Amino acid sequence: MKKLLLLLFIGSLTACYTTRNITSSVEPAQIGRLALFEPITEIFLIERGNRAEFNDSLSWESAKMVAALIREAPRMPMIVETRYTENDEIREIIEYELIEYIAELETLAPKKRHTLPVPVTVVEALRLDGHRYGMAVVANGFSRVRGNYTNQVLKGIGITILTGGIYSPQPIKAHSNVACIIVDAETESLVFYNRHFMRDGEPLKADVMSRQLNKIFKKYF
Repeated sequence: MKKLLLLLFIGSLTACYTTRNITSSVEPAQIGRLALFEPITEIFLIERGNRAEFNDSLSWESAKMVAALIREAPRMPMIVETRYTENDEIREIIEYELIEYIAELETLAPKKRHTLPVPVTVVEALRLDGHRYGMAVVANGFSRVRGNYTNQVLKGIGITILTGGIYSPQPIKAHSNVACIIVDAETESLVFYNRHFMRDGEPLKADVMSRQLNKIFKKYF
């Protein structure tokens, strides 16, 4: 998976948080089929100190896990695939547009998010496949190799002692961020948007990701 910069998750890492659920007048029962775009994921790995580096293989594993969890979710409509992934150039354009679209949604007040037009390439990809509704999931996060977190905790304790408690660094074990959108290709509008981020949430654990997705869709599906 090609490395992508996910700007939409710049912000607080202090707690678990779900944004306000944004939905349109489209009821879940109206969505008979939901075309799932290939999840866009970016996972970083900390091996030494607190320096995180992008990991392509872990990002790919994360994308496959997210797609499987979406398909297996009991309350979801029928999930179908999009064929745009057969063309690398189109796939990269759509991934870029989806990231930019979600990042821009975050800059708008909740009541104004429905006014943001869905990217043209995203709409055309759905129409060419014969789908009206499409879902995109964008996620990023970081994990640590075994032993790294313990070493950082011990290092923090040492610094706390040396500074007499004036400075007490507390490392974050892991972090997981997820954003989901559903769009309507017929009206070229946003149907649903929500995101969730979790401090100390291991982004590569299926139970963590499943809880996050459940929180995201709790009041819709």
